[in-house]
Amino acid sequence: MPTINATPEKSLEQQAEEAVTKANTDLKDQGDIAADDAAGTAAGHRVEEALNKTQVPPD
Repeated sequence: MPTINATPEKSLEQQAEEAVTKANTDLKDQGDIAADDAAGTAAGHRVEEALNKTQVPPD
């Protein structure tokens, strides 16, 4: 017996709208990730700089 698909196929316009929405979400997520990476890098540099300033040079 054939299976009946109860949900109609989405129109090309609906598919395009969903693709744009997903792309916008993905772009925002990538921006958030980049900002987190930049903040982590900056914090690491500050810690490294602070450690270098506290080291006693050898005699």
